[in-house]
Amino acid sequence: MSKIVNTQHLFGGGVDMDDLAGKKILVVDDAEADRMLISSYLLHQGCRVFHAQDGIDGIHKARLVLPDLILMDVEMPECDGYAACKVLANDPFTENVPVIFLSAYSEPEKRVQGLLVGAVDYIHKPYLFDEVKLRMAIHLRNRVPQKASAYNDLDEVRLDSDQANPINNILYHSARIH
Repeated sequence: MSKIVNTQHLFGGGVDMDDLAGKKILVVDDAEADRMLISSYLLHQGCRVFHAQDGIDGIHKARLVLPDLILMDVEMPECDGYAACKVLANDPFTENVPVIFLSAYSEPEKRVQGLLVGAVDYIHKPYLFDEVKLRMAIHLRNRVPQKASAYNDLDEVRLDSDQANPINNILYHSARIH
């Protein structure tokens, strides 16, 4: 079970742990309970949270919403986190999106493997929410701006059908819900 620990006083002026508000975070995990646990916390921090159920779903949704950061499980059916991260790291539209693995694997070889395929960090489950928040803030602060997407900027999609393609609205809302 993850715990909330107040560690704000330990980090003195280096990292603004309030940097998460408004950030688009994609949570990729096949376990719904784990997705909902971290999502609830992130929503409380002001993040805009998107969900994916496995690596393939995560790749598609990352290309669709271009998140600011991805939190991804390692062990998933069909396409594990390592394979999905490798695809995202080699895609020109998602190559600069930081991926942080959240995994029960604690062996050094597994962490190294995650870093070798393109992840920027690896957090062992069960985790402290403040640790996740701090690591996210660090990687978001150090993030290289991403290239413009070939996909429409879905943040600017309006619900007014005269000004937006209706299929974009459907895809955008589908990515937020699932």
